[in-house]
Amino acid sequence: MIQANDTYYRENAAAYTAKIRKLQQKINLMSLLRLVVFVSLVWCVYDLLQDYSPILLVLALIQVGLFIVFINIHYGWKDKRRLLERLRFVCDNERCILAGEGNAFADGSGFLDAGNYLEDLDIFGRHSLFHLLNRTTTIRGAGVLADRLREPLLEVPQI
Repeated sequence: MIQANDTYYRENAAAYTAKIRKLQQKINLMSLLRLVVFVSLVWCVYDLLQDYSPILLVLALIQVGLFIVFINIHYGWKDKRRLLERLRFVCDNERCILAGEGNAFADGSGFLDAGNYLEDLDIFGRHSLFHLLNRTTTIRGAGVLADRLREPLLEVPQI
């Protein structure tokens, strides 16, 4: 069973790595396109300042629009790459846990509060319940998990 899980996580990590590589190539190409559009825009504006022409003005405005669109696409791809990198990290971390190594996610020690019982019960901190359960890749996700552990649901309808 552990071998099957290890294979699953290894294959997913490899798939995420391949997707990241392809996406990085697209990001690099988009960077080059942005550079070409920017240099062309600078040339157009320089030429426009030397000798005004309505055609150059329209061309400059189109280039500004293209540059903005390319920046939006670029940042969208960078966000997608960041997500894929986090997913790959989750797979690599799960493989480490299956191999008996520790969890690489945060242990929640930042959520410890000396004024309550949570430290005594090992809810937060190294080798705690939070550390065992934590697979969150965002600060908000870690905060939600911490809130759930601080104040667990007790009513049957809420559960």
